[in-house]
Amino acid sequence: QTRVIAPISGKVTAAAPSVGSTVQAYRPLFIVADESELEITADLQDATLSRLTEGMQVTIEFNQHPGQEFMGTIVRLPYPYGSGGGTSVEEREIATRIAYEAPGLDLKPGNIASMRAVLDVKEDVLWLPPIAVRDVSGRRFVIVEEDGRQRRVDIKVGIQGADRVEIVEGLEEGQRVLVT
Repeated sequence: QTRVIAPISGKVTAAAPSVGSTVQAYRPLFIVADESELEITADLQDATLSRLTEGMQVTIEFNQHPGQEFMGTIVRLPYPYGSGGGTSVEEREIATRIAYEAPGLDLKPGNIASMRAVLDVKEDVLWLPPIAVRDVSGRRFVIVEEDGRQRRVDIKVGIQGADRVEIVEGLEEGQRVLVT
């Protein structure tokens, strides 16, 4: 016998009350989403957050649409990495928010996406696949084969990605690195 009014038009995505339950006035009962403006949210680790900035461009690929890439922009990073956060615990934003446009795709809340951000670009660098680089107690090295013998060579790495690790010091082009 009571009206429930939402401040926006949209789709109900969550509901707290059930039929016949008692509710309090002016307390949120439903979550209403405006599906015309979807955002991606991501819970990232501190090591990743420290390398990102608000306004940075990202490339997005949705799992439901493999091979199709779309551009997005990081619009909010959580505090202390960006502007996410407020004066109270309830207002504290812990997710990274990414805005995007994917015209023509049938996307829904809950779809999964992978994203890439270009942090730096370098030309003519020496690199190895991550599996070739070993890390024991903070010491990074590779196994090099020379004259039929194997030896450990300490290295210094630069930019690291999912498929490549930049080698800044310790190796020269043409050396044979073993991967086991």
